[in-house]
This record gives sequence, structure tokens and C-alpha cells, in this order.
Amino acid sequence: MSYVRLAEATEKIGAPVHRVAIPRIEKGEQGVTLPELIALGVALEADWSKWLDRATAGVDIPGARSDRAVLRMLIAEVEEKLQTQRHNLFQAEEGPKRLNVPDQYRERLAEEAEHYRELIKSLEDALERYKDDLRGMEDDA
Repeated sequence: MSYVRLAEATEKIGAPVHRVAIPRIEKGEQGVTLPELIALGVALEADWSKWLDRATAGVDIPGARSDRAVLRMLIAEVEEKLQTQRHNLFQAEEGPKRLNVPDQYRERLAEEAEHYRELIKSLEDALERYKDDLRGMEDDA
């Protein structure tokens, strides 16, 4: 996928990463925020949760938040992204029903709706994994 398309995909997800920043992030020349990391992973259809595991493996950070707190934060962020994507899906599905739009634009909206469904599914899967992990931690406590 080109940097331009990847940047466009992250924008649709709701956490835009500029096309110029992508190769810099890739080379380690520029940092990346957690929402950007998730957006890049979702756009690339990668298991981005493993990126986080690898990035933090063996790192002991004094004063770092507990694993439960991090999971709660991730759950909140994914829920926020889900809300955005569900709204995008609603617009893509309902717009053609309520507005008089050309057939070509209807087709594009149908394609976007399918893309939003895939993003939503990916985010829902991640959300369920986080919730399962959190339940497991709370059961162990």
C-alpha cells in the first residue's frame, strides 16, 4: 500500500497520519502515538495489538500505569473509534437513501460502507480481546 493510500485510510479511521510521517515512523525517525499506531495497524489489516506487546516486552518503566489501567484506556480508545466508524457507516448507508445523489457516488458510498464494516469488525475484535484480558486480570486479583 502506498504512503498516500495508507494516510487516506488512517484519516478515514479517525486518527490521520500524514503521508510524509509514515516513512519517518517506519525508519524510527519519528515517534507515533497510540491512536496513530492503532490506525496504521487497522489500515494495514495487521494484528497491531502484538506490536504493542513487542514494543514493551521486557521494559520496566518505573511509575508506569498498571496493566489493568492500560487495558481500560485501550478499551476507551477503541470504543471511541467504534463510535466514529459506526457514525461513518451510518452516513455511507443512509446518505444515498435520503439524498438525491448520482449513481457513481452511490457506488462509492457502498464501497466505503463495506470498508467501514470491515474496520468496525476489526475494532470489535480488538475490543473483545481487551475486555477478555481485563476480565482475566480482575479474576486473578
